[in-house]
Amino acid sequence: MPFALLLLVAGVSTPNPGSAGQEGLLSKADPICGILRVTRHPVNMAVALWAAVHLLARGDLASALFFGALFLLGALGPLHLDHKRQAASVPGWEAFVAGTSVLPLGAVLAGRNRIVPGEIGWRRVAIALALYVVLIAVHPLVFGVRP
Repeated sequence: MPFALLLLVAGVSTPNPGSAGQEGLLSKADPICGILRVTRHPVNMAVALWAAVHLLARGDLASALFFGALFLLGALGPLHLDHKRQAASVPGWEAFVAGTSVLPLGAVLAGRNRIVPGEIGWRRVAIALALYVVLIAVHPLVFGVRP
């Protein structure tokens, strides 16, 4: 869960050419920075990872339907978003896709990119970890289940 929270925090606080209305960022000299080196869809991957972890932890039908639907949204949503950008022939999109990956660390492991911790920033890491601690503390009170 800490990694999912880092993807979420960094994803919502990093300008992303893959997000709605931000295609103009592709004209930057290097639009791939920070968490985008890890995945071009960090928020979607955060949702997918969060849902997958909760699917593994829960065994009831209601949880399977809820977390399963969120997992599919997080995992398959990026494919739809990528297809839309490709179909619209957004200038610079092909280069952005070539240097990134949908799966976290895919482009790094394939040698098409590298992690630059300073671009992600310790502040985002600290916020994600603090959020994790808070969620662990309030989880039994809010959701009635001890993680």
